[in-house]
Amino acid sequence: MKKVITFVLTFVLLVSFVIPFASADESNQRKWRKKFISITRDEIMDAYLAFLSVLDDYDDSYLSSLSYDRLVELKEQINLSIWNSKKWKSIEVPAGVYIVGRDIPAGHWTLKAPVGEYVSIEYFQSVDETGKRPADVFTNYYSEVLADESSAFASSFYVREIDLEMKEGFYLTVINGRTVIFEPFISKPAFSFFD
Repeated sequence: MKKVITFVLTFVLLVSFVIPFASADESNQRKWRKKFISITRDEIMDAYLAFLSVLDDYDDSYLSSLSYDRLVELKEQINLSIWNSKKWKSIEVPAGVYIVGRDIPAGHWTLKAPVGEYVSIEYFQSVDETGKRPADVFTNYYSEVLADESSAFASSFYVREIDLEMKEGFYLTVINGRTVIFEPFISKPAFSFFD
């Protein structure tokens, strides 16, 4: 079955190139040649993988042929696509250091502590030489301890949740806890003023 699909897909790709190429004048043929050559093997294989993923008999032979770096790149693309889909209610983000715009999309988020737990977060613009800690805690730095109300650490010193506008290129660290919960920010109702 896969051989037939591969043949059909290859045939469609070639026909979509040959017909416009054959009917084009010489200068347009050069443009088509460049366009076709610019399609990389990875792009063709990604399109092929997407096509095969809808079939029942799909196996992971293509994925197992990819390098580790390519698999990580695909995983990051998939994670960001899921984040950007907004078809989820919450995401648990484990402890670690994250770059906004690469690991977590920029935007306005609500961050919460998991049920029965507490977590510390830091949001800052630049990292020190370790790559894990803020370089400057006096400018563009925000820190908070979030504690669920059923946590042993719940008190008036800690908050349950925060709304945070995260900018691309900034960093977020999740520490002193297992995870932090991200939810899409839902703005609060605006005040209405009357005469």
